[in-house]
Amino acid sequence: MLASPAITLDLIAERAGVSRATVSNVLHRNVLGNRADARKNIERIREIAETLGYRPNVAARAMQTRRFGAIGLLAGSVGERSVYHPFLPGVLRACHHHDLHISLGELFDQQLGDERCVPKILREWSVDGLLIGYTHEFPQNLLDIVERHRIPAIWLNVRNESDCIRPDDVGATRMATRHLIGLGHRRISYVMTYKTRHYSAADRYAGYCQAMRDAGLEPQTMYPSLPVSRSAPQLLEDAMGLLRRSDRPTAFVTYLSEQAEVICHAAARVSLAVPRDLSLVACDGEARERTGQRLTTVLIPTDQLGERAVDMLVGKIADPDQRVEPVVLPVKLASPDASAAAPPGA
Repeated sequence: MLASPAITLDLIAERAGVSRATVSNVLHRNVLGNRADARKNIERIREIAETLGYRPNVAARAMQTRRFGAIGLLAGSVGERSVYHPFLPGVLRACHHHDLHISLGELFDQQLGDERCVPKILREWSVDGLLIGYTHEFPQNLLDIVERHRIPAIWLNVRNESDCIRPDDVGATRMATRHLIGLGHRRISYVMTYKTRHYSAADRYAGYCQAMRDAGLEPQTMYPSLPVSRSAPQLLEDAMGLLRRSDRPTAFVTYLSEQAEVICHAAARVSLAVPRDLSLVACDGEARERTGQRLTTVLIPTDQLGERAVDMLVGKIADPDQRVEPVVLPVKLASPDASAAAPPGA
């Protein structure tokens, strides 16, 4: 029996009655066509390729273009210091837009700081560049390794001098606090119950303090010694004790929705209604309603951050020597009256 001929671009071009270059553009560059006749021709070429069982030779294409058509998302082995999950939906959408594949890999700290390990990642993972999802306390020489070996990389949710993208965390709590001040609140407390060295901890507290002092008000935190670590049950008990006081805060700004949800529960336990008796504004990637109370939220643009990071990386891959200015994404207020209202007696 005769062997089937190799399914090549030339064979498809012959069947379709077009040039090899046209077939290559249709199958490899995902062209769409502007006119109806062009789109019809494109669909015909794709149907012929599918009928013949054509599969692109990825290795040959990589050799010709010096590109794998893929990027890597590099994560660390310590979960709290490698937070990339909120940005992943935006990353995937942008990869689809740029016709890129993505590989997700995890390295231990000693590998991240290894002069021999990091430069090999692009070749071994078959990727053209890296999104780095290691946000803080990463090996000090990792930045130097990436720059010295001209590895196209964009850092997610990091404050670096270049090649990074992050949300405006100072602006987030400043916006939340100003919203409450605008409603008439003067006793506004800030709550954070995480011990973390991520820059957002200091930035969000700074944004709150900034807004309070701009209004001539003294900042007050539920836990005067920051940072502090409290479990949800501990926060619940502490919040109930604070809310029973005659000089209790009339509003809270929280680092994340999780703390606002606990305080909402504490308010119900001491017979306070949100937002009639107590106002809450949280910072988060989405407005949550897990306790039955929708929260007024300053939205952190997690999806947009993932999309923009891929766009930035595509530019770095095209020109690895360029230094991309840090991108700080603006935030916005959602559901302004869901859990925030004028204080009692205003």
